[in-house]
Amino acid sequence: MILLIDGYNVIKQVHDEKQVAHEQRDAFVAKIAGYLKKRGLIGVIAFDGGQAPYPYKSTSGCVTVIFSGYKQTADDVIKKYLDEHKNDEILLVSSDHELRVHAHVLGKETINAYEFYKRYVQQPEQPEPGHVQTPLVKISADAPSELDALMEESTRQLSHKPNDGQVVRRPQAEKLSKKERKRERLLDKLK
Repeated sequence: MILLIDGYNVIKQVHDEKQVAHEQRDAFVAKIAGYLKKRGLIGVIAFDGGQAPYPYKSTSGCVTVIFSGYKQTADDVIKKYLDEHKNDEILLVSSDHELRVHAHVLGKETINAYEFYKRYVQQPEQPEPGHVQTPLVKISADAPSELDALMEESTRQLSHKPNDGQVVRRPQAEKLSKKERKRERLLDKLK
């Protein structure tokens, strides 16, 4: 799957800013590259502007960054990319209504910029099974220190329920349509 990202759209949605500094853009690209690498995905990030009149790109690892040039917009580049990759599995990340409509006309799925970033990129790392995130606290000051050691040991030995982290099946009445199932499969790849 290819994640096609409307770069400045995502950054502006997440940070609620009108202007984005080059450092912010570069930090965003690095964060997305790390996210993509962990999940084995390919990403294309389109940005407005650049130093040339026409689009140019640079690829590093699993991410390609395309600058639209100053004669086009990132929206133009994204539409062209979608048109040229009709047969590829693409998920468009943008809150731009016109781009989302264009993608849907081509049968491509989309996800809102803010939702994508907050739900998938910025999500806290999941702890390893049996890992305690908060320190254990004695119930009373009179409790012996051996109680701490006993509590820590028993916590390490706790096993998770068999259904921890599994998707709960929907009742028959709530079955998803074919289109909804396709979208869910794409979103599962983001996790």
